[in-house]
Amino acid sequence: MPTSTLNCDKKSLYPCYIIFSIALAILIGCSKSQQIDFEEGRLEEVFRKAKSQNKKVFILVTDSKCGNCTSFEEHINSSKETVRILKSDYICYKADFRTASGHEMVEILKCPSYPFPYFFQNTGKLISFGFPNDPTFEISNLNKIYVSERSFAEVFRLPISTMQYKSLISLVVQSRLMIEEKQEMSTSLLLQSLKIAPYPYTIKLLQDLHEKGYKNLSKILSTINYAPSYLDNYIYGDLLSYTKVKNLSAKEQGRLNYIFLENSKNLGNLKKGKGYSFSFKIKNISAHPIQIDEVRHPCDCIKLKWSRKMVKCNDVTLVEGIFTPYEEGEFVKEIFVHSNSSVRPGIFRISGVVY
Repeated sequence: MPTSTLNCDKKSLYPCYIIFSIALAILIGCSKSQQIDFEEGRLEEVFRKAKSQNKKVFILVTDSKCGNCTSFEEHINSSKETVRILKSDYICYKADFRTASGHEMVEILKCPSYPFPYFFQNTGKLISFGFPNDPTFEISNLNKIYVSERSFAEVFRLPISTMQYKSLISLVVQSRLMIEEKQEMSTSLLLQSLKIAPYPYTIKLLQDLHEKGYKNLSKILSTINYAPSYLDNYIYGDLLSYTKVKNLSAKEQGRLNYIFLENSKNLGNLKKGKGYSFSFKIKNISAHPIQIDEVRHPCDCIKLKWSRKMVKCNDVTLVEGIFTPYEEGEFVKEIFVHSNSSVRPGIFRISGVVY
């Protein structure tokens, strides 16, 4: 083919390149417009923006290195109706565990499980949190988004109900939003929250206010009793350094009506894919018979069996399990025991190394 013809073809194709580029830009723009726009930055700015636009606040607790978090975000972006509602009615905020502002939100919510969606009024009142009953994450009815009381007790490790948790978080978020401008009101809300349940973030805020010389909070701080869990170390780090209060574990919250004759068991070196049996005993230490309603672990790698007969005072009942490891490396697995009369679940741990 002659050179002149080639040049002519290139020139004639040039307008096509322009049209293609414009079409591609429009396509990319449309794709982005159909996705949730997450805000970044300080919590106050997010709620201030929501108030100015008369919108609610959607907070997605997430971890940028978590595959499930990425999948969940892709899942909700795939629902046109969900995206429409969130873009229309909410200011959306991504509380990434690995950023400073996002991590503070994780501390406020005391949420160790990611991803986890929260819905707030722009005043700071928590409306709903958790996952829907159906896989579509249809949010036109927030009553469908909740956490069962047992799952809440296992994940959040607070001796309160989900309704009390909503009240607790509402008070703390409202306090946090006004702490720089209205310290007296902020402190009052924090003290109200203590009546529901203390936890590391509120203790830290009160300690900070005390060190700034605002009121005499030393007596209140000295009477706070909070029993930390190992998940608290994951969220807050070293609790003594975080709160600067030394008597956090003075009393056990939400006493159990039973005890484990041993709290944990090391299964040693295990082969991947092979099932291993274990058991543990529970003794009734209450003044009345109890029933073990449920013994469970969140994944299917552990199968559990227990008696549903009433356990008399001072009697012992046995829980049996089979653990089939699917991944190599060290592990610690928690097994939750719920009875008909315990305030919180008992936790038995198995550990070992999978090769």
